[in-house]
Amino acid sequence: MKRFLSCAMCAAAVCLAACSQDETFEQVNADSHMISFRASLPQDAMMTKADNNVKRYIMQVVKPDGGWLDFDPSEEVETPRQTNATGEFQIDGEALGMEIGGTYTALFWADYDDGVYGTDWLNWVSWEDTSKPMTMAYCSKLEFVYGEGTETDIVLKRAVAQVNLKQNSAYIANAGDKITVSYKSYTAFNILGSKVDGLANENIDVEIGITEGDIAVDTNLGQILTFATPVADQSTMMSFTFTYNDTKIADVANVPLKANYQTNIKGNFAQVTDYNFSTSTDDGEWGGSQDVEMGSEETTPDTAKPTFGECSATADGATINYSIEVNDETSLNGGRIEIHLKKNDSSWTQIGETVTVNFDEQTGTTKTVTGSFTVTTSGTYIVDWTAWDAAGNEEYKNVTDIVVTVAGE
Repeated sequence: MKRFLSCAMCAAAVCLAACSQDETFEQVNADSHMISFRASLPQDAMMTKADNNVKRYIMQVVKPDGGWLDFDPSEEVETPRQTNATGEFQIDGEALGMEIGGTYTALFWADYDDGVYGTDWLNWVSWEDTSKPMTMAYCSKLEFVYGEGTETDIVLKRAVAQVNLKQNSAYIANAGDKITVSYKSYTAFNILGSKVDGLANENIDVEIGITEGDIAVDTNLGQILTFATPVADQSTMMSFTFTYNDTKIADVANVPLKANYQTNIKGNFAQVTDYNFSTSTDDGEWGGSQDVEMGSEETTPDTAKPTFGECSATADGATINYSIEVNDETSLNGGRIEIHLKKNDSSWTQIGETVTVNFDEQTGTTKTVTGSFTVTTSGTYIVDWTAWDAAGNEEYKNVTDIVVTVAGE
């Protein structure tokens, strides 16, 4: 009996994102049952020798029914995937029982194979040991229809955001000087769902050593890598506390981060009297362009979770209607809510797709979200949801025991 981790298969909408690619299959031989993928790294101005030290490429494929494609039915494996050091993958669709005309989703990951990331399931790539700093990693997602083509090239994109610490004024660094960056990070990356998850409960502290001697204006004192949203029109809001040696310098709140982007936090890191920190993302470095002025005074990070006002979910025949009021004391702008319908059976089966509502710039501090699900079988259902505010704080809530009787069933 083959064993698969059913708990790893959370239903997720397959949406286009930074990890997604628009490549299509070459029509080499439409009758061929062999499918080839060639995954490669981005060749942009920021590629370094370290980037080219990638040692592990991984591919997993999600079937039309949401299960994982088993690459070797003759073997007993816990995680169905292909792994190699070249990024070249091939599967025999006929031997694996793939459906002609079925829509599949191929997920790709590449890293240094250095023990930093847990990659059993590419819908939950985990930061395995938060005592180790994140290293460079790449990903991609590709939908394809089996039978419509046989070969494709995929250029991966970075699955992490890079935060650079740039010095605004010249100073002399002493031997042993260091910056400690303290922040709460997301610890999981979902390639299938194009999102980050698993927010750390405690602050993560990263120490960056400073080279002794003269530090010039605009020197990059160091950087950290962190998971952030791969969705092009969204940002993951994160807050950082900077300490130089044993002296706290500043809190910089609500820094917008995106996977495949570099964000520069600029300030006088060695001077307590100057809080002139700003962030920017330079066009052409990795991807996109964005500048955000953080202000000239010390700021307090937003750590308050969203709250919920009046919420309900009721049955009207085979339709379950819901109304959810989301509140935040600071701002919901740029946040979102994800809503699920689950049948209250032994496996908590999710019915239908996740409903995602993004909060735009006009949302403010309160938003009421309404909608409905239609079911086909009688039973007891649960509507649950998670909401995120502008700073990335999240909160969960549900309405349980919704009894539905389907007429004529």
